[in-house]
Amino acid sequence: MERQGFLFLKSYYEAVMGLDDDTTKWLYVEAIIRYGTYGEMPDFADSKNAAYLNGLWKLTIPTLERSIKNYQNRIDKRKERINKDKDTDKDKEKDRDRDKDRDLERIENELETNQERMRNESEKREAEPRFSPPSLDEIKKYIIENELSYTSADSFYDYYTSCGWVIGNNKRMKDWKAAIRRWDKKEREEKYNSTNPDDRLHNAARSVEEFYGRFNTSPKPDRLHVSARTPEDYEGDF
Repeated sequence: MERQGFLFLKSYYEAVMGLDDDTTKWLYVEAIIRYGTYGEMPDFADSKNAAYLNGLWKLTIPTLERSIKNYQNRIDKRKERINKDKDTDKDKEKDRDRDKDRDLERIENELETNQERMRNESEKREAEPRFSPPSLDEIKKYIIENELSYTSADSFYDYYTSCGWVIGNNKRMKDWKAAIRRWDKKEREEKYNSTNPDDRLHNAARSVEEFYGRFNTSPKPDRLHVSARTPEDYEGDF
C-alpha cells in the first residue's frame, strides 16, 4: 500500500551507521524507505550480512510502524482541519448570502411600505376638498354674522394673503372660518390681558353688550359706545 510518507527517526540513522560497509548501509536505508512509502517487506537473502540485517529489521519494524501511523494521523488531522475550515467558510458564505437575502427583502418591504404610504397620502390629498381662499367680502360677512368683533377683516385677509394661506409648519389652510374664530379668540385674550387704556375701554363696552344681550330680550342697539370722560366733563351735569 502506497503511503504519503513517514518519519525517518534518529534511531534509524544510528542503526544504519552501525553497519560495516556502504553497500549494506544503503541496502538497509532502501529497505526502510520502501517499507515506509510502499509497505514492501525487505529481502536480505542475497546480502552477506542477511542474518544481521534480519535481526536489525525486527528491532526496527515496531518503531517504523509507529512512525508511519503517527505520520498518517498527522496527515488525516490536517485534512480534517482543512475540510472543517472549508465547511466553516462555506457556512460563513451561506450566512453572508442569507444575510444579503434578508437585507434585500427588508429593503424591498420598506420600499413597498413607503410607496403604499405615499399612495395613501396622495389619495387622501386628492379626496380632500381643495382649499379656495375667501374674498375680503366673504370674510367681512362671516365676521358680522358671528359677531367676531375682535377680528379685523382687512388684517386677517392681508396676513394670510401675504403668506399664501398657510398655517403652522407651512401647511395649507383647510378651513378659513375656523382660522377666523381662532384669530378672534386670540385677539380677545390679548385685549383682556392688555394694560392699554383703549383695549380696556373696548373690553368694557363688549362686557356691557354681552350683559345686555343676556338679560334683555328686547332688541338691542347695533353697538353701545362707551367713551372715557374726565371729571371736568361732568361739570354742570348735577
